[in-house]
Amino acid sequence: MLWAPIVVKALEYFRANRWDEVRTLDDLDTLLSRFPDDQQGNTALAVHLRGYKFWTRAERLRRLARYLRCIGVTERESLKAWAQVSEFHRDFDGRVTGLGPAVFQWLVVRQGVDTGKPESPVW
Repeated sequence: MLWAPIVVKALEYFRANRWDEVRTLDDLDTLLSRFPDDQQGNTALAVHLRGYKFWTRAERLRRLARYLRCIGVTERESLKAWAQVSEFHRDFDGRVTGLGPAVFQWLVVRQGVDTGKPESPVW
């Protein structure tokens, strides 16, 4: 996990520099296609999106976008519908390498699902 100040700085960078560029999954796919899917390309993507070189986050973003598209989650409404009925083990666990319960919870909570972020991995 990244320290809060790093995450806040990255979010501020995105909002100031990329907010209008990436608003949909299609926008994200277009952006992803501009960068090679390797360490160098993902580093450049991370810098472009967030202003820092944490390339593995960019790699995981690619995998998450691919997974969501694969299950038919392509816009906000379908993400919200998926979040309402999804279960971690059935619908997310092991589907995106490097992403686990905390990311799943973050996704569903951001879509208005009344649940809390887990404190420990008792899944």
